[in-house]
Amino acid sequence: MVDAAARAPALLTIIEPGQPVPHGWADEQLAALGMIDDGGALTPGHWLIRQVLDDYDRHHDYAIIALLDLKATDESEKPSISIVSVGP
Repeated sequence: MVDAAARAPALLTIIEPGQPVPHGWADEQLAALGMIDDGGALTPGHWLIRQVLDDYDRHHDYAIIALLDLKATDESEKPSISIVSVGP
């Protein structure tokens, strides 16, 4: 869906550097990329973004998890986003 409810702030979460990465948020992939420190927090240089996908039944079973590269975004003056995962 692409209505106002699909763009609700409650469906978007942004984790900034130093904040803990919630378990299940592609944490294994992020750890392999060196994006999570020993304490489970996001390392500097990126934001972790989770956008829950709205559906007609409002189950919210699926989400897109992406990384925003802060340095590349500043340099290009455009968002530099990499999709980490899409799924439940």
